[in-house]
Amino acid sequence: MAHELTEVDLMFYTGEKPWHKLGVELPELATAAEAIEAANLGWNVGLQPLYIETVDDSGSPNVKRVSDRMATVRDDIQEALGVVSLKYQPIQNVEAFAFMDDVTMDPNGPKYVTAGSLMRGKRVWALAKLPTFIEVTQDDIVEEYLLMSTSHDGTLMFNVMWTPIRVVCNNTLSMALSRAKRDKSIRIRHLGNIQSKITEAQNVLGIMQNNHLQLQELTNYLVDIQPTEEQVEKVMLRLFRTDDKKDVISIDKLAPQSQTAIHDILLLAQEGAGNAQVAGTAWALYNGVTEWSDHFRKVGGTKEDVEPKKLFSNWWGGSAQLKNLALETIKDECKIEAA
Repeated sequence: MAHELTEVDLMFYTGEKPWHKLGVELPELATAAEAIEAANLGWNVGLQPLYIETVDDSGSPNVKRVSDRMATVRDDIQEALGVVSLKYQPIQNVEAFAFMDDVTMDPNGPKYVTAGSLMRGKRVWALAKLPTFIEVTQDDIVEEYLLMSTSHDGTLMFNVMWTPIRVVCNNTLSMALSRAKRDKSIRIRHLGNIQSKITEAQNVLGIMQNNHLQLQELTNYLVDIQPTEEQVEKVMLRLFRTDDKKDVISIDKLAPQSQTAIHDILLLAQEGAGNAQVAGTAWALYNGVTEWSDHFRKVGGTKEDVEPKKLFSNWWGGSAQLKNLALETIKDECKIEAA
């Protein structure tokens, strides 16, 4: 994977430095205009013809236009970001933020806690704070956010998803509250003016309200259930057992690095941030996974590239998938039917 954060990428955050440790600090929540300026997202993406250079039978170079593809080009640095079909229409950064403002029905209010670009602008994202929250215990609050992400290289649709974050340890929790993928987020293809997608914006509001209720119900179940040692072991085996180890029935038969990870997760489930009051519960076990995944899971790369890779992994990559799997596995092994 290419370096996520380059010299032409920028991001900002407000309040306490987030787990990804990236960006410049703003003193308070930002409006869309302030977020765009702070994260250097005021540029546009245009479409330009795509050409290839060939050699004819005589050995002379020949430039030929590609008839069914276009290049997406970032206008401030005049750099191609990707290759797309003729139907593709860029969703500009300002349009993306305007859609988020429409969804929250607060066009001028400060709500953005962090935003930025990755991979020279191929991916743009923003996190907006919502007024709702879940109080698991008096000292364990889960705040709710909307995470917007879009790509300018043709690899991803415009996406808005509801994202809960556990305040005490700044862990991004799983989106796997519903088994139906369509209930997790809104995805819009790059085919036209995003501001015409009023129905999608209304659907986001419905998803937010539904997921809030699901999370509230689910946390109540997770806090009240104390998994047995056998259930905990089964959860860990399902998370870390690879295809070549699918017949393994005990943790001590897994690869050493998997055993180390499981040891760390189970320790965090007992002693991790916010787990003192709920140690031994399914909620603590799940948060052992999320804390390990967000803060301690190795993602590789150079010293300069580790934090951007961690951000990418925690929201869209391997860590996000692990957290989704962890929640579903805990629910399955503990026979939790809620959410």
